[in-house]
Amino acid sequence: MLSDSLRNSGTATCIGNSQPATNSTPNQSDCFVGTALKHHMGLKHDFINGVISLVIGVAITKLTASGDEYDTTDVLLAVAITSFFSGFFTSYFAK
Repeated sequence: MLSDSLRNSGTATCIGNSQPATNSTPNQSDCFVGTALKHHMGLKHDFINGVISLVIGVAITKLTASGDEYDTTDVLLAVAITSFFSGFFTSYFAK
């Protein structure tokens, strides 16, 4: 929602958004689209962080696993699942 005095001044901002609007007379839908896009891009970023954590966790585990006590496949699967969720939710809740 835009305040009417700012809408006409050429420096309109969306309530709850510190960034100025892109044009001098933005409409109300500009605020909601920007907020929704920011949230949507955040989930993509969180997913990528989960994948990065997965790759790092599996690679380090594969390099250091001795395979004497446990089956390496089971260990790698467990590390992959926990690493992904750790990276994803750490990124998601860190905002």
